[in-house]
Amino acid sequence: MTFWGCELKPGAKPTRVDSDDRPLVVKQAAMASTAEKLTGTCTLEVSVGKGSMKYTVCRLTAGRTEQWPLDLVFAPGEDVHFSVTGVCPVHLVGFLDEYDEYDDDEDDDDQDGMMMADGDDDDDDD
Repeated sequence: MTFWGCELKPGAKPTRVDSDDRPLVVKQAAMASTAEKLTGTCTLEVSVGKGSMKYTVCRLTAGRTEQWPLDLVFAPGEDVHFSVTGVCPVHLVGFLDEYDEYDDDEDDDDQDGMMMADGDDDDDDD
């Protein structure tokens, strides 16, 4: 795992995330403490894919909800863009996960074995 973080400024062009060909896991959004004083509300949005619709991830409000836990997972190579509307920058933190293609193969083998066992039971019933 490798730490990942970025700062999103309100009104700026959406920030494209480069995950370095590894799964990106975003764990928290927080109103940036770099602001002189936390005031108002800001909304974090995400879009995945070129020209795709923006989706609201969370709405942060000074003095009430200044940070929000997340569990967003993006596959390697996905075209992910984050943006913020409102009055305050937002920090996103998470990590770049290790990608082990052999794990997927092992899961497939287990499922195939279970399916074969089910198939064998069906043959016995005839």
